[in-house]
Parts: sequence; C-alpha cells; structure tokens
Amino acid sequence: MPQSIKIAGKIIRVGDRLRGNYSAPERGFGREGDMVTVIRITSDKRLGIRSEKRLEGWGDLDGLVPRRQGYWATREVIHDNFDLVEPKFIVNANVQHKKHSLKGMKCTLLRDIGDGEYSFVELEENVGGGSADGLGKAGHCVLVPAGSLKEVPVKKKPKSKKKKEA
Repeated sequence: MPQSIKIAGKIIRVGDRLRGNYSAPERGFGREGDMVTVIRITSDKRLGIRSEKRLEGWGDLDGLVPRRQGYWATREVIHDNFDLVEPKFIVNANVQHKKHSLKGMKCTLLRDIGDGEYSFVELEENVGGGSADGLGKAGHCVLVPAGSLKEVPVKKKPKSKKKKEA
C-alpha cells in the first residue's frame, strides 16, 4: 500500500493533516478550517481521510474509523476542498551549519533519513544549505538530528470573510 501521493505538486503522506478550505462546506466536507487526517492511501490512488467530527454522508473507511468520520476521497476531492497543513518545527538544540547556530529557527520537515535519526528540514531563512534533492528551496535545506526538532502546535486558521457582491 502506498504511503504517499503527489497532488498538485505537494506530497501527501499517511498521517498528514489537511484543513478544509472555502469550498469544503458546500460539498459536505465540514466547515472551512475543519481538520482531517490521512489514514490510508490505496493502490488506486484514493485517500482514506478521518474527520475529527461526525459528518453526514461519511462512512467508516471499511471499519478503520468510527461511523460518519471516514471518507474515501479522490485526488480531485482533496485538491478542490482541502489544503495540506505542513507542520512547523523549531530547532531546539544547538545545531551548527557552516559555523552558524540554527537554534530557534523555524522550519518544515521534508523527510526523515536513516531510520528517523536525522531529518531534512527547510528553514525559513537561507543558511547556505542545499535543496534536499529538490524537495525544498535552494539554500534553505539542511540535515539535522531528529531529536533537535520541536513541533509548533497547529493553530486553526481564521475563517475567511467572503465579500458580498453589490
């Protein structure tokens, strides 16, 4: 069974969290800003997503989740109704790169290396690193010990205000 899938240039993995966008409520995918988690990716490229709330018309992902909390979604459904929530991390240890301390810098996890001992991260600043084989921005990516990262809690995105047409 695949552990990741590429949708609109972004790699989505089992365990990733997605946030409902402005079109989600109109199509029965909860309210804008509601979170779902990718539970499974099938060989025919469907994603099993689990909602934190019970939703009308949702199922149980063939017994994987409680009733009305699971949905088998196509790539198009994910692309049109959800945004990937990329977890943010802070380097919380004294990690050096080219004689500069990375401690306190914000970053995004790109990939774990070597049984999870190390992680490729993309820092918000250009530190003269690489691009992690094209996964991140050139100059922003470095390899750090996995234990040196602390996850920053995900905040709910404020609801967007739709403009009323005159």
